[in-house]
Amino acid sequence: MSSRHSVLEAVLMLGRAKAYELAKALPYSVSTVYYALYRLEAEGFVEADRDYYVPTFKGVLYYVSYKGCNFIATNATRRLINRHYASELNDREICDALEFLSKRMPHSRHILPALLEAVSGAKLSDLPPSVKRLLATAMAEAGGPIDNVHIGVLIGNIFAGYCKMCGLVVAPCRSIKL
Repeated sequence: MSSRHSVLEAVLMLGRAKAYELAKALPYSVSTVYYALYRLEAEGFVEADRDYYVPTFKGVLYYVSYKGCNFIATNATRRLINRHYASELNDREICDALEFLSKRMPHSRHILPALLEAVSGAKLSDLPPSVKRLLATAMAEAGGPIDNVHIGVLIGNIFAGYCKMCGLVVAPCRSIKL
C-alpha cells in the first residue's frame, strides 16, 4: 500500500487528525506524510480544518474504490452524516451504497452534492435501495421540516428524507399536506 493510501486510511480511521500526529504514527518520514496530505487535499480527498485534516465523502469513495468497503469506510460515512439518521442505516446498506457510488466516482467533496452528482439522470426507481436510503439520509440532514412528520426535501411530489412513520424514504408521499 502506498504512503498516500496509508495516510488517507489513517485520516478516515481517526476522523480528524493533525498532520504531525499522523507523521508520528505512520511508518513514513514526516515530509512524506505532509506531502501525501498536501496531494490528498489538492485532489479533494481530505480537507484542512485549521490544524486538522478531515476526510471528505469523495475520500471515502476513493478509499472504497481501492480497498473495498469495510468498517473504516462505514464509520467514516457515519461521521459525515447526522448521528440520528445514521442509526437508521446498517453497515451492509452503507457498504452497498458506497460500492455503487465508488464506481461512479463523483467529483463533489461533500455527501449530498456527491450523491446528487452520482445519481443524476437516473430514475429513482432504478437506484439500489441502499443508495436511496443514503440519499434520504443526506436530504433529511440538508432539508428542513415539511410538516410535523416529515424532515427533508419535497421535489414535485417526491419526498426525500426522514418520515417519522416510515423512516428514511425517497418516494411520493400522499400524507404531506401543504
